[in-house]
Amino acid sequence: ALIAQHRLAVREREHIGRYIEAGARIPRGEVVMLLPPNLLLWEEEVTDYNRVLQIASDTASGARLFSSSLSADDLDNFLCHSCDPNTAVHIGADLTAALVAVRDIEVGENVCFDYDTTEDDLTGDKGGFSCACGAARCRGQVLGRQHASEPEALPLPATTLSLV
Repeated sequence: ALIAQHRLAVREREHIGRYIEAGARIPRGEVVMLLPPNLLLWEEEVTDYNRVLQIASDTASGARLFSSSLSADDLDNFLCHSCDPNTAVHIGADLTAALVAVRDIEVGENVCFDYDTTEDDLTGDKGGFSCACGAARCRGQVLGRQHASEPEALPLPATTLSLV
């Protein structure tokens, strides 16, 4: 299992809450974890944007598809944001989501990804927030790709899907 392979563990710190920590070194390019099977929701079905991950959008129709945890204890609930992340989200043609290391991840590091790379719009009640990730290149706000100061600099999720 991926969790045992990398000895991923849920930890807790006062200033960030619960998060996932690497218990073993993870080389760049390796799958860090597969996200658990989740409930797929269209945007109009989403009631809390803080509990979902956008996994696909159709630029022609504007439809957006989200993945929602089935359990409060699913590991994907503890993935933190960073403006300088150590993983990227890859979406398979079957809508399976995986985190892949974009650089070597050392023992004890928080496993994180850039929320602006998966979410189009986090304004209003859609879960945007002031960022305090501490990265040298911290953007200060996480509002989604559409509102990023340099959206073209943000990598797209690895698979682009047609939802029609």
